Amino acid sequence: MTPADPPTPATAPRPAPTAAAEAAEAAEAGAGAADDLERALLELRALGRSAVARYRGHCGRAAAPVEELAGGPAAVPAAAARLAGRARSTVEVILAVDAGSGLAAGADALLAAAGPAVRVRVLCSPRTAAAGRRAGAAAPAEVDLRVGRVRALDAVVADGRVALTRSDDGGAGSAIVVRSGPVVRAVADLFDGVWRGAPPAPDPIDLGGPDRAAFAAQVLRLLYAGYPDEAAAQELAVSVRTYRRHVAEIVAAVGARSRFQAGMRAAAAGLLPPPQ
Repeated sequence: MTPADPPTPATAPRPAPTAAAEAAEAAEAGAGAADDLERALLELRALGRSAVARYRGHCGRAAAPVEELAGGPAAVPAAAARLAGRARSTVEVILAVDAGSGLAAGADALLAAAGPAVRVRVLCSPRTAAAGRRAGAAAPAEVDLRVGRVRALDAVVADGRVALTRSDDGGAGSAIVVRSGPVVRAVADLFDGVWRGAPPAPDPIDLGGPDRAAFAAQVLRLLYAGYPDEAAAQELAVSVRTYRRHVAEIVAAVGARSRFQAGMRAAAAGLLPPPQ
């Protein structure tokens, strides 16, 4: 007799994913989409620099598919506002560079230029969220604002047909205008991928007047960096008791339940000062 095959062990049911696991998976997917978008914009910048010479002098009066923006970085905010003003249906904006430069410096004019019937989506970095929120509140169009992992490249896409992108390299001519339909649509599709995984911008956090807010930002920086109380107090030239009092007030002001959560919320809201 042929021996019977051993019974196949029952497969244990896979546990349902936890909320934390789902959140981690979504964050990983969002980070991957953000990396893809940044790579595309970097490639777009490289394409612009190589294509400008190719098209220069060969297009006559017709607009070139890729061209360098005349006037250097100083001309970028006005050019972005003109692009938004000509849009008829959608404007997608990436405000990645710190608020003192790049498109964030001209965010008020940029978003004010979009007509009231235009759908405006703004993807900010944590450090540009405040500028985006302020500009969006005053814009005639309804502005949807989210915070994503975008770093050193600004961009505006109008009606999925024309894109302007600028990097934070500080060099003249670092902005290009792209009218190539397939290229612009590819960037718009990648924007959508990052957008889906990005959370809405957090509500503004009031830390008091300018002096108090600046001191609170330094405290939050030390909290976020994990400084012990004694070292943080020494860094800020205050007593440990005074430092702890400030920490308790700030944790309450940002609506956090712990110091760690306060630091994370501050980072998400763009309240942390640049590293020294």
